[in-house]
Amino acid sequence: MPRSEKSNKKPTEAGTNHKLKPARGPLALLIATRKGAFILRVIGRLVVLIAVVCAILLSAAAQQTNLTFDRLSWIGGCWEGEMTGGAKTQEQWMRPEGNSMIGMSRTVVNGKTPFFEFLQIKQEGDNLVYVARPQGNEPTSFKLVKLNADAAIFENPTHDFPQRIIYQRQTDGSLLAVIEGTQSGKPKRVEFPMRRVRCD
Repeated sequence: MPRSEKSNKKPTEAGTNHKLKPARGPLALLIATRKGAFILRVIGRLVVLIAVVCAILLSAAAQQTNLTFDRLSWIGGCWEGEMTGGAKTQEQWMRPEGNSMIGMSRTVVNGKTPFFEFLQIKQEGDNLVYVARPQGNEPTSFKLVKLNADAAIFENPTHDFPQRIIYQRQTDGSLLAVIEGTQSGKPKRVEFPMRRVRCD
C-alpha cells in the first residue's frame, strides 16, 4: 500500500476571499479630507501667482535694459576728428540691438594706423559695461555709472589708465569722447572731439 504524501498547501479559512485594499499615503489622505482639498487649492493658487510675478519681473527687467540701450543710441554712427599733430581719429558704432552695441576706432597718422581698438557696450549681469580691446589685446571692462540724454560715463577704478571713459553729446550735434584718470600719480585727461560723418 503506497505511503500517503502530506500536502504542502495550507488550509484556507472560510470567508477569507477578501481583496487587499491599497495603502493610502499622506497625500491621498489629505485629498480625501475637505480641509486637505482646500489647502491644496490654496497651494495651487500660490504657485500660479508666484509664476505670474516672476514673469512680470523678468519682462520689466528686459524692458529696462532695452530702454537703457535706446538711451545710448545717439552714440551710434560714424565719427571723425582731428587731433594735434595732424592725427585723425575715427570711431564707428552700430546701433543698439540684441542688448549690445559694437564699435571700433582707429587713429591715422601720415597714412598709417598706429592705434586701433575694438569696442563693445553690453549687458553683464545687472550692469551695462563698456569693453575695450586696444590693439586687439585682452578686453578691459568699464561699468556704466552715469547716463542721461547727453552723457554716458563708464568707470574702472582698478585700471591703470584710463579709469574713466566719457561720451558727451554737444549742443551742435558733435561728440566729445574723453579718457581720464590718474597716471603715474598725476591726473590726466585726453579729449577726442569728433563730428558725425557719413558711414561709407
